[in-house]
Amino acid sequence: MKPYLLPVLLQVIGILVVLAEIFIPSFGLLALIALAVFSYSLYLVFTTVSSTAGLVFTGLDLILVPVCVVFGIENCWPNPLFP
Repeated sequence: MKPYLLPVLLQVIGILVVLAEIFIPSFGLLALIALAVFSYSLYLVFTTVSSTAGLVFTGLDLILVPVCVVFGIENCWPNPLFP
């Protein structure tokens, strides 16, 4: 198995858990699980692939996770200004 497949899969699972946190109220438990999944994924990337790939993953996390949260919130609750 390629060493980068598991971290990429964990990143996708982390994003899905973050989106599930928007729709399912879990009092932060899903957010804690997502944080653990992202952390383990980054640990695997830094230790098995390379530090450059780890920095790329970290940069993509800093960009993509907030974008997914914003789009998830916009699709979850309708905006009263734009019916």
